[in-house]
Amino acid sequence: MKTKPKQRQTNQARTPPMPPAPATSWKRRVLLGLMLIVVAAGVWGLFEFVIWNRIPAELVGKWEIMEGPDEGGTVDFYPNGSMVAHVNLAGRLGVIEAKIRVDEKKIYVTTRHQQTGEEGTRVQTIKSLEGDRLVLQDEKGNLVKLQRAE
Repeated sequence: MKTKPKQRQTNQARTPPMPPAPATSWKRRVLLGLMLIVVAAGVWGLFEFVIWNRIPAELVGKWEIMEGPDEGGTVDFYPNGSMVAHVNLAGRLGVIEAKIRVDEKKIYVTTRHQQTGEEGTRVQTIKSLEGDRLVLQDEKGNLVKLQRAE
């Protein structure tokens, strides 16, 4: 009697073939890219003009000193709270770098002495800030009138 050879049984499940991936249109990719750019620009704008902005937008920019102790000088206010002033110091150009903080109508100007590293803070009161005119009063009562530089 002849016996049939045993067939090897496999328990491997047969997986159905994968359907072809849907074709992604180039329009969808372009739209997705444009949306990413718009969102990135919005986040940058939020940080640049709201979160990182430490001083009022009306104060930001270059101002010329028209009247006061440092007449003829300029003051630059930056949105990040820094200030650079170019003033006349006994016939020489003096550059004052400072950090500022604005609270209500007060500007707190903090400078660091170049040799000693000691910090000092002076307070100036905003008497008027309208358009391209700024009037400040220092701690001694001196008025400083500034005009926005063009």
